[in-house]
Amino acid sequence: MAITSPTKGCLEVNDELCRILGYARGELLQKKLAEMTHPDDLASDVAQFNRVMAGEMDGYTLDKRWIRKDGRIIDSIMATQCLRRADGSVDYFVGLVLDTTERRRGEEQLRRSQAYLAEGQRLSHTASWAWNVSTGEIFGPRNYFASTAWSRET
Repeated sequence: MAITSPTKGCLEVNDELCRILGYARGELLQKKLAEMTHPDDLASDVAQFNRVMAGEMDGYTLDKRWIRKDGRIIDSIMATQCLRRADGSVDYFVGLVLDTTERRRGEEQLRRSQAYLAEGQRLSHTASWAWNVSTGEIFGPRNYFASTAWSRET
């Protein structure tokens, strides 16, 4: 978590954000969040920030990549909410960063594995299927069932 000011940058950060981004607290408090934002994600973050500053909304959530101190890229879900002064101007933001790097890696490995399996089955003219005996449901590729005596209702 972090508390930031639209004019002064980071005011406070917790230990977990320091760990995620790889900086000591003192270092992180001297950094601008834009410096650590992946360049491909900066425009969407700034656009949402500007909408908050214009009073169109009070917060936002987005998938965002960060650049750690050691140069590694961190995937995250970032949520931020502003607190406004009596005149409606933004006093400060409270932000939350959830590190989703391992989850994204796992999702990518699963997608790659599924693609390899599908390609292997296509090349070998085979298919995988499953039958839930208790419900009678059969799961598998439609083209497999269409080309056999089996039907999906069997």
